[in-house]
Amino acid sequence: MPFQPIPNITINGSNRFANGYIYGCNFSLGYSEAPTQISFNLVPADGGLNFGTVEPNLTSEYTLNIGNIIFTKAKLIEANESTSVGQKILTVNFIDGSYILDKIYVGLVNRHANAKSNRNATFAVPMYCSNCTGTASNKVTVAIQRNLAGEPNNYDSIKVDPKKGGYMILGIEQFVEGICDIPDVAYNFTSLLNGIRSAGIVINGLADLNPNYFQNYTGTLREVLSNWCSDFGYTFFWDFTSNTIQGLDLKVPVINVNNVYQQIKSNSQVPVESINFSKTLMGTYDQSLISYYLKPSRSKNNTLTRYQKVTWTCIKLKDVVNSEFASGRDAESFGVSAALQKFYPSARSLYNFYYLGGGLPGIGSEYNQKLALAMGLKSLGLTMPGAAAIFDAGYSNKVFQDALIRFPAGYFHVYLYSRDLESRWEGFEVGVADGFIGRFYTSNQVPPKDVSECSYYSYYSRKYRAEPEGKKYGKDEKYENPLTEVLTNPNGYVPIGISDKYILEKPATWGTTVEELDANIFKNGDPLEGYKPMYVPIEGVAKLLLLKALKKLGQEQLIDKITEKQEEGWVPVLAFIPDKGSVSAAFSVTVGQDKNVRAKKEDTDNSEKEEDEECETLCERSFVEEVCEGLYKECRDPKPPKTGHTSDTATSLRLNVKGNSAKIIFPLETPFNGYIEHNSETKWTLFGMKKVFGEIESSENTMSVKVLSQNITNDYDDYVGNVDGDGTTDVLVPVNGGNSFTRVTMQEWHNASSAQIVNSVKDIQEKLNFRVIGLNFDFINGYLDPKKGLQDIQVSYDENGFYADLAFATRPKQLQNKESLYSRLGPTMLNLNSFGRSPQASIARKGIN
Repeated sequence: MPFQPIPNITINGSNRFANGYIYGCNFSLGYSEAPTQISFNLVPADGGLNFGTVEPNLTSEYTLNIGNIIFTKAKLIEANESTSVGQKILTVNFIDGSYILDKIYVGLVNRHANAKSNRNATFAVPMYCSNCTGTASNKVTVAIQRNLAGEPNNYDSIKVDPKKGGYMILGIEQFVEGICDIPDVAYNFTSLLNGIRSAGIVINGLADLNPNYFQNYTGTLREVLSNWCSDFGYTFFWDFTSNTIQGLDLKVPVINVNNVYQQIKSNSQVPVESINFSKTLMGTYDQSLISYYLKPSRSKNNTLTRYQKVTWTCIKLKDVVNSEFASGRDAESFGVSAALQKFYPSARSLYNFYYLGGGLPGIGSEYNQKLALAMGLKSLGLTMPGAAAIFDAGYSNKVFQDALIRFPAGYFHVYLYSRDLESRWEGFEVGVADGFIGRFYTSNQVPPKDVSECSYYSYYSRKYRAEPEGKKYGKDEKYENPLTEVLTNPNGYVPIGISDKYILEKPATWGTTVEELDANIFKNGDPLEGYKPMYVPIEGVAKLLLLKALKKLGQEQLIDKITEKQEEGWVPVLAFIPDKGSVSAAFSVTVGQDKNVRAKKEDTDNSEKEEDEECETLCERSFVEEVCEGLYKECRDPKPPKTGHTSDTATSLRLNVKGNSAKIIFPLETPFNGYIEHNSETKWTLFGMKKVFGEIESSENTMSVKVLSQNITNDYDDYVGNVDGDGTTDVLVPVNGGNSFTRVTMQEWHNASSAQIVNSVKDIQEKLNFRVIGLNFDFINGYLDPKKGLQDIQVSYDENGFYADLAFATRPKQLQNKESLYSRLGPTMLNLNSFGRSPQASIARKGIN
């Protein structure tokens, strides 16, 4: 520090203070830990008995001269008057202006004061994402938006009075994974230095060696500045001649003080009372750094669940119906007949008899012959005489006669009829309506077979679950196939093409209920009851009367057919068939489409239930999962896809029955969405590692050896994000002390640590102590500097007058904190060019674990 040659000792230019004369003083040089203190001893002036009033305060300023040393803006902090036999002594203590460092508090935004500034920031976040099988990880970088309170590279708020002190609030909120998390607050050395200068304090000789290094130090400005200086290998002192902070780089060693010793020896005019100069090897040592990485073998596992969307296609009647299966009908007409049999059996009979069979007068065509079987009928191949002729020939049947009155255009015919066969067809069609339509689906997306592989060092399994769950039926499982039971018709025919399929059987909901149909149609019984053909078995008295009438009409061939022995179960019947015109006027059916609200509601209810189970609120969401799920879109979904039909449109029948209308809405047969859940588990062995870096060194000219042995296992793993093995790390270290960064390997990590941390003391240690009579330091004026090895100055007074004890010593190089050398590859702020990397690396680690 600079000194000015002042030949005497004064307070504010006078050797008199508080009605007393200065007869002695003492001053102790302060560094970063405490202010420089100066004390004066006074005796009453001019034989007086009392001193003047002295009030310590921090508002008055004093200029102090001690020989060549000048203190400006000193503060009187203590006055002590002591009285003994025959004398009074007043001792006053002063400190330099560095006291202001203890009156300024350094705090953090949103910790010690509300933040004054906020800004939106975009972070580049590095993370690891497992692949589809969970056997490997890829590193990705994504942009994440966060709103941060605070100010980068500067203060957020400041209020400092040069005499009263105050506060400065520093820091900016750091990146957090979840937007609901409370962020840490930290700042770099640049922010502190800018705050100090903005407070009106001049500071020199200190620089931010790593703007990417952040801390959250709080306390008085002296405490906080001391912490930062310690991290970067600095110290500081208050220059009381200029009232500024001066930094001292401890990384620059003082290797000798012999030049000061020679300066004293070479000047014979120096009033040196005593001098002591020593050289010693005591305390010298060779220090080596050994880094070792020890990691045991261990098992690591990864579980992964993903969802694959599956579309099921409905197996419809058109896929299985042929003439033989449906007794001559096509898929649509068979489906209509089945639906009518389920909801309105009378309408089924009329639909088949009149709309499909055209009234079946003599059956005739092959189509009608097959269709007639579905109604339990066979033709005798004969034409029946008209109704009037039969009655004119003597046949009498009141039921038929009444029917003729209602349907004068009706006619008679003789059929073979099997109620058993008709009943079986009716039951079969009801079974198709209830057990097949909209119930069976198939898909080519078959879940793979579960896989499980176990070896000495690893285990891998993959299990699958389908929702909804189907079943594979092979060619040899035709009769185990549920379709076989439903689709085997009364003739024992099973459609081809229903085996060797992956089949899903699910509930099918009809859009109409029997109750709804009853309310619309069956208000006063069945309105179609009297429109069905009437069958009277030709037997007993009726048979005799009919044969007699036929004989009168000359229909011997018909008589022969009636009297022939028939197949078991078949009986001849005389059928009265109302005319088609009358039936058509009373009953009609058309095929269309409508919305099946019931079925769609069930889909919606199921989907909502599943969604509720998977619901994640704002604070539960993890952007890491979302990003990784988006990275492998072909194999990763965030939650199970919704299940249900793709459309709520279904086939419907519109019935018109004697002026009343109703609808029969079929089950949905549109594609059905499901999914396959893939659950994989992988366990593998991570082999241990034992590595030692560095070697123990020694030299001939040191007294001892020191070995710093550091276990870098956890430290290194933290920086690399738990990536196992000797690979490229995620540590960023300054290159040649600059601001560019590079990733390092484990060996390079050790080398970088060795270059900075190893601090051998090999040079001969020198110490110089001497006492100067008087207060003239002109002969060493250029050496009164801590950078030249100055350690202490003590100015005192005794009966021999004033003298000063000075101490110099060499100083080994002191290094900065290792942590301040490195920066982790954590989230990087993209849109604040003045702000660097966040100190956290947890995001990089999370993607791997």
